Amino acid sequence: MKNIYLKKAFCGALAAGVAIAGLNAPVQTDAKTTTKKSIDNMSVMSRVVSKNNDGLLRYSYVDENGKKIDFDGSSASLPSTRKKATSVPSSYDLRKYGQTTSIKDQGVTGSCWAFAAVKAMESNSILNGLNTIETADYSESHLTWYSYNPITNTQSPMYGDGCSIKGTDLPSDVFNPFGQGQTLNAYDAGGNALSAIFTLAAWSGAEKEEAAPFNADTTDKEQEMINTMTANGESLRYDSYVHLQNADCLDYTTRSTIKKAIMNQGALNASLYYDASGFETNTNSGKSYYQTTYTGNIAKQAANHCVTIIGWDDSYSKDNFKEGSRPSSNGAWLIANSYGTKYNDGGYFWLSYEEPSISDIYTMAVETTANYENIYQYDGNGWSDAVSIPGNDFTGANVFTSSSSFEETLNAVSFYTISNNQKYTIKVYKNLTGNTPDTGTLASACTISGTADYSGYHTIKLPTSCTLSPGSKFAVAITYKYDASTKNQAYIPIEGRSELNSGVLYSYASEPGQSYLYNDNSWIDCATYDDRTLNNIPIKAFTSNGIAATNTKVSFSKKSVKIGKGETYTLKAKLSTKTDSSSISYKSSNNKVVSVNNTTGKIKGLSKGSARITAISNDGNIATYSVNVYKAPKRISSRPYKRKTVRRGHSFTVKVRFSKGYYSKKIKFSSSRKSVATVNSKGKVKAKRRGRTTITLKAFNGKKARVRVTVR
Repeated sequence: MKNIYLKKAFCGALAAGVAIAGLNAPVQTDAKTTTKKSIDNMSVMSRVVSKNNDGLLRYSYVDENGKKIDFDGSSASLPSTRKKATSVPSSYDLRKYGQTTSIKDQGVTGSCWAFAAVKAMESNSILNGLNTIETADYSESHLTWYSYNPITNTQSPMYGDGCSIKGTDLPSDVFNPFGQGQTLNAYDAGGNALSAIFTLAAWSGAEKEEAAPFNADTTDKEQEMINTMTANGESLRYDSYVHLQNADCLDYTTRSTIKKAIMNQGALNASLYYDASGFETNTNSGKSYYQTTYTGNIAKQAANHCVTIIGWDDSYSKDNFKEGSRPSSNGAWLIANSYGTKYNDGGYFWLSYEEPSISDIYTMAVETTANYENIYQYDGNGWSDAVSIPGNDFTGANVFTSSSSFEETLNAVSFYTISNNQKYTIKVYKNLTGNTPDTGTLASACTISGTADYSGYHTIKLPTSCTLSPGSKFAVAITYKYDASTKNQAYIPIEGRSELNSGVLYSYASEPGQSYLYNDNSWIDCATYDDRTLNNIPIKAFTSNGIAATNTKVSFSKKSVKIGKGETYTLKAKLSTKTDSSSISYKSSNNKVVSVNNTTGKIKGLSKGSARITAISNDGNIATYSVNVYKAPKRISSRPYKRKTVRRGHSFTVKVRFSKGYYSKKIKFSSSRKSVATVNSKGKVKAKRRGRTTITLKAFNGKKARVRVTVR
């Protein structure tokens, strides 16, 4: 089971990114700790829900006086060196490479945003080898439900955070399939790419479809789904098959950049204004889409539907589009919809390159849940506001307390950015004696600087893992750098104040001693800042467990093993003291990939992927072991020989060869005539007398290879 430490907050908002940056200058050890202080010249930008277009949330940005800010990201263009187009084909279709999953159906719900995000993650997981096209099937229901149902456990430190649906008096632009005046539910409250990103970044999903199936063909089916998820309560909230690692917003990049992202990262999450009148048939059965109802930035604000981009064709004729409102040039994106296969062309359609409403284009990169064991965070779902000091770098930090049970290693940090090319520096402070980072010791080897090329969500691996003592306080500090050449301000995303919008209450909470801003040689506690509600900074820290906090050490003789799907293997952990082995128990980080017998340590590969096995002594000491599960071999072959002639008294070694992606840990060797030649468990063949024999290599699932041996 993964550990989710500290408070989480949820927000259902739009595109945001966080860049990590450490302190620009060394923190002074005599820095003041300020709990009641204003930061001179601090600018606050808030993102507010401006529209709910048929379930797709649209945002605008305002300053602290409520004045609208034209923040569209267009000024945050990439340097020419990054814009340089790489070689891409004139057409591309992920379906041809088995890298996108089948068309799904959102039914009567407004959950298009979840379907688009999930399809993009499924595609990325296939491309990265975490799944096959047959096994990549994540739950839209799980993502949607936990995005709009806050934690109910009153004993949890995260209690009260999240998005909750309030009342039935909803704006007319909020579609409710149960009828106006009826209580809105999670599946119809609407969302967008960031609604998904904020939930997934907190390790709430992505879960397998089978754990929380989606079926909303009718309102009755939707109600059954609601009842099932209500009964599940908190039990599935932090169940995940993969974790979101990065999400880049590509809205303000070149067409070639978007194409390259499809090739390298899979299907892309995107929004557009969707209306039957935009199709060449004037119906939803159309195959080519381009609308002229809205243009420019107004078109992007009018966007009302989420889809995924799975390919393109530069030669797709402009004449295929609706007569009288055709684009000026050829070329179109291949779009996967979420209305089932009865609409469009089996659920797919072509979108003109010139379509003005396309926006919120995000990559959705995932990784196995085995890469990190614990997450430290104060936000459960992203940010609502952003703060800056115009013309200056700005630093934010979170202070965490590590688990008292284990020594841990801090391996990575994640964050958001709201503009492209955001430079940052990350610094880690250990063993804090007070509340603020400057009361700790700088772990200089963990410091890293870089540039987040795109706005979005970013996970950065530290250059060196940082060891954390059990129960110790540590801080992650990020400096966002002001870019004097472009005048792009260094905005730090923050949770901000709670808001009620479109029938949904976005709640945020914080406690003193959690999140800080650094200004004028002072640390400002965000929870007690006297001018405005800031709440927490969405900086997260990822750790792995090490030695338990006792004197007895648990260890494995090896660190990892490879097995085939369906294969079993027994792990043996050892204690540094003479304790009977029965005092060790075992658990798997992902029981859907690898199961383990709690007492014997016998593991079994259940599906392709990776998991971490933890051995735990009676007094809480641990050791971990990595298990990688491959496909069970369909056939095997011997190497380097298929036939071998050898003299009496001589020996040679035969080994097994697997096709890429297949494996068997256990290989049994046997000789048909032991009087002619014998073979040991490692494949070493020893010739004994003249004659012929066959050496057989047998995998765990019975697949065989043979070597014909002649002894002279």
